[in-house]
Amino acid sequence: MKRTIIYICVLLVAVIAGAVMYFSKLNLDQRSSDKALSLIPADAAAVLEFTNDKSFQEIFKGYPIFEAVIGKTESDGLTGVQQLITRLELLANTERNETYLSFHHSKTKAEVGLLWLMTLPKSLNKEDIYDALLSKSPNYSSRKISLSNADGIEISFSKTQKPFYFSIQNNTAVGSFSEPLLRDCLGTGAKINDAFAAEIISGTQNNHNSLVNLFLNHAGAAGFFERFFSRGLSGYSSLLKQASGYSTLNLNFKSDALMFNGIATVDTTTLRYFNLFRHQKPVSTTIIRAFPESTANYTAFAVSDYKQFNTGLNRLLNTRNELKKLQHQFDLLRASSGIDIDEDVKKYYGNEFAVLELSGQQKLAVIKLTNGANMSRVLNLISRPVTEQISELNNANIFYYSFGDPMLGFPRPFFITVDNYLVLANAQSTLQQFLFNYLSENLLVKTPAFANFNQYIANQSNISYFVQIEKSKGVFNSVFKSNFANKFKAETFGLDKFYGLSYQWSADGGHFFTNIYANLADTTQTETTVPSDL
Repeated sequence: MKRTIIYICVLLVAVIAGAVMYFSKLNLDQRSSDKALSLIPADAAAVLEFTNDKSFQEIFKGYPIFEAVIGKTESDGLTGVQQLITRLELLANTERNETYLSFHHSKTKAEVGLLWLMTLPKSLNKEDIYDALLSKSPNYSSRKISLSNADGIEISFSKTQKPFYFSIQNNTAVGSFSEPLLRDCLGTGAKINDAFAAEIISGTQNNHNSLVNLFLNHAGAAGFFERFFSRGLSGYSSLLKQASGYSTLNLNFKSDALMFNGIATVDTTTLRYFNLFRHQKPVSTTIIRAFPESTANYTAFAVSDYKQFNTGLNRLLNTRNELKKLQHQFDLLRASSGIDIDEDVKKYYGNEFAVLELSGQQKLAVIKLTNGANMSRVLNLISRPVTEQISELNNANIFYYSFGDPMLGFPRPFFITVDNYLVLANAQSTLQQFLFNYLSENLLVKTPAFANFNQYIANQSNISYFVQIEKSKGVFNSVFKSNFANKFKAETFGLDKFYGLSYQWSADGGHFFTNIYANLADTTQTETTVPSDL
């Protein structure tokens, strides 16, 4: 359920990190962003924009994340393209160049297609550029080809098996290592809508001092990400299929990490689960203090006003035609046990809850409580004891009724209360292992690597995703298609050089402030003092 969302975030950061340097040194001028954006196919999930001037190139020279993400083979191919373009003097005469990269899924396999676009100055002649590219060279071979209704150039380099396809359309230079994607760009098919184009133009103008701007199309993300999963999007992750709106994110440069932050707007015309957090206030994330050291990933939620959240959740359940059925079920429970879920259980909920997955793929849910002892006494009246500390609920969907979609995977769980935490699992052994780790203080926050990572992410949020790459490799193999899962092996791509990824959403005046952070693992190997407030 929720783990698919986590791995979507991993995929997103992997793609972004590689794209930051994908064509960073292609030296072309830009005069009209409208022309470039009007060529981007409609299935674009994201568009990256940056100013490709000398200062940008110097800052990102030797950026270690680049090759770690895309691998040596791809890196060699991109280096060949860079060297080719910069050798063409007629394309290297400007000081400041705006570049766009759009992200698309491959129609045949689990690969990312990147389309590079740049509007050329009118002073440049198309045939002169073609003649220069077709001239003989010891470093590459080229030939003229037909691309849809346009002509183009296929360029092959000695160090890579992938040719680069290049064309000029309406005074705009476009290129890709994917010929089908470039054909879609040059063809008559649907292009990105006016709203997304306007978001990109506005965001570029408002954030002109940012090194890199990233624009996410929420509606296009589902189809993009679904291509990478062996069984597609399902459960909690299927909510992405209904998403709309956009995110505008800006890069904060750090030499050994990827850091983006910005604003996300969401569709408010239809009630959806994430919208329940839109008018909450960000809350300090303290629930992570209970997570075991073996945590591979988690999704933590926080609400400043549970009653407001619960009212919105009831409306959402009603739109799904589930509320009356659930309330009838709990009316029967009240009649048989005297326990009212709304009055006797919900009053002990704190303001945080989370779902997490361990390195062995066991799943847990953790709910922060205001009074763990009182909650334990109430729940024991509607459950059966399994051990001295572990019980199993007699009724299903209590926590789905209380917290919504993240709890779908725990319909009638085993549970324990420890301190002011209620912990749920679908297996007794999972809770026994959790209790051992908790009492032994084998906790995630006690590890120097996580403490180092955690100091760079926001300490307040409403939705916070985290994935630890090394501990999640087994799950990658089970959820991703094999050719993408293989990219997390050091001998192929080196994505295992990353320690972790965080993606946070914090309510901010009716929209969300978002943060993305991913760091290289070798930055966590030095001794780090664990902060006392964790």
